[in-house]
Amino acid sequence: MDIKRVLDTSYHNALRALAMGTSAAALARARERVFVKALAAQLLASCGDENARVFHAYSQDWQAVFGASAPPGEIRVCRMDSAEISRRQAHTIDFVAETVWLAAIDFTRDLASALQAVNRLKGGAARNKLLALARSEHSDIARLGRLQQPFAGENHFLALLPHPSQWDEAHEAPALWRLADGEWLALA
Repeated sequence: MDIKRVLDTSYHNALRALAMGTSAAALARARERVFVKALAAQLLASCGDENARVFHAYSQDWQAVFGASAPPGEIRVCRMDSAEISRRQAHTIDFVAETVWLAAIDFTRDLASALQAVNRLKGGAARNKLLALARSEHSDIARLGRLQQPFAGENHFLALLPHPSQWDEAHEAPALWRLADGEWLALA
């Protein structure tokens, strides 16, 4: 899977989508919802597993599978399986066999919210993890070293994107890094 292409496609799909809000903050939240949905669809499509399903805060079935409300910026792409749970009356239940992707998205520019997104990633088991944050004057490559420990494992990525309130202005494209051998490597 080309995660850079997935991120860029999701971002550009969200950028082109018609999102409305009664205020600048409402417009930014609407654009964030569009981005979450676009990224969820792209991650699912690129997964290539017919037994995979995507769950996020704006999907209908999160609560049925996970039993609680989803955090607003969380996406899980899961390979599902099923089992019969009753002998007398056939009843089948679906369950998560594996989480293929876990993504946490936070566009608030608030350090506490960003750390909560990191905590959600750290607390979840997944083969692939993506943390997507709003780019700010404080988010530079020199600070990425601090984010290595929460990402120890297989395929872990960090994306810095423009805040949705800036999407109408000229801005830098999303930047993506992959953690490899203890270093964040920029993906072109």
